[in-house]
Amino acid sequence: MLSIKFILKEPSKENSLIYVYVFSGQKKPFKYSISEIVPVKFWNKDTQKVRELMEFQRAKAVNKKIDRCRKLVENYYEEKSAIDADELREKLDIFMGKKKEVKEDSRFTTYFKLYLGTNVAKSNIKSYTTTYRAICELMPDSVEIGKVDYSYLEKFQRLFQSRKIKRYKNKEGRLPSLNYSSLQIKNIKTVLHDFQKKGITISGTIDDYTKVEEEADSIYLSMREIEELHNLDLPKRLAKARNIFLVGCCTAMRISDYKTLSKDNIRDGMIFKTTKKKSQRVVVPIHHIAREILESYDYKLPKLSETKLNKYIKEVGKIAGMDEPIIITKTEGGKKVARTFKKYELITTHTARRSGATNMYLSGIPSISIMMITGHKTEKAFLKYIKVTKEQNAQVLANHEYFQGKLE
Repeated sequence: MLSIKFILKEPSKENSLIYVYVFSGQKKPFKYSISEIVPVKFWNKDTQKVRELMEFQRAKAVNKKIDRCRKLVENYYEEKSAIDADELREKLDIFMGKKKEVKEDSRFTTYFKLYLGTNVAKSNIKSYTTTYRAICELMPDSVEIGKVDYSYLEKFQRLFQSRKIKRYKNKEGRLPSLNYSSLQIKNIKTVLHDFQKKGITISGTIDDYTKVEEEADSIYLSMREIEELHNLDLPKRLAKARNIFLVGCCTAMRISDYKTLSKDNIRDGMIFKTTKKKSQRVVVPIHHIAREILESYDYKLPKLSETKLNKYIKEVGKIAGMDEPIIITKTEGGKKVARTFKKYELITTHTARRSGATNMYLSGIPSISIMMITGHKTEKAFLKYIKVTKEQNAQVLANHEYFQGKLE
């Protein structure tokens, strides 16, 4: 049972502080000074208020404060059904102006930073950190998470594409590509949807803003080129990089998965592995080149950072004579830009995975079977991923029983 009383601290003196006493079944009442001193002669014990007389001009203001204080305590008790002295004291301190109310920080940047610290896998931390820094630089007046909407995403992508930001410029100072800016939108949406699952309200318009992407110009290595790399006589430093790279070419696995292989992952001539990125279980038959390399290292590939691997494999490609010109076209800053590279300059760890998937397809292995290795969920996404021309696709189909007239 709640009982609230306003009592003078020193009723025998000329002036006294007013205290609020709160009784709710506890042994000792909760007491708190409402920071008001009044003449004792004007205090009414029955009403627990000050008599509103001309002699005391502030009487009305003091009584209003008493009423608001009473209401605050009543509302607190109604919500909690009990009195927590520390919590109630803090609320009264805020009410009296002794403390500033600490409001919950609902800025999107605050939530994004929280996501970086708790939800991002190591493999994605660099990508999401890039997005976070871009938001801080391009949208410095951070909005609340619920106000990140269609217009916000549209403005962010426009700014990201059109400005040369110090952190995102490469050595030649190019503007971000369309696909790279769309990746930032994807990251923003992922963060928003993650907090939505946790009960945070987000704008219903963000999914109306679809990221615009263009088909990436990228390369793959044919089986002939892979065999040539395998047979190259190289110094130890480059041979190590070449061997790690070729395991990726022959398995179509991500580097984060094949670089951590061990004997425990090999059974019955196949690789059994749970992928690091999406926690999918894959089973991959071991190609003879991959088997030879893995056996030479007792099924534990040497350690080499992805940065060094990307650098060294380009040297290997150059030694192998992979210098044919490749034209790469991208949208940068809203404009189509074409640049010419030598093939070896474009080789990366991801080329290995793409090469593996493409060569499997060109060898006639069904898409659905390769997708169980690569983790693509739809054939449409898979066919966009591999590097197959219409002519190459027709050649694969030409060997099918249907076109060979062997179907009954």
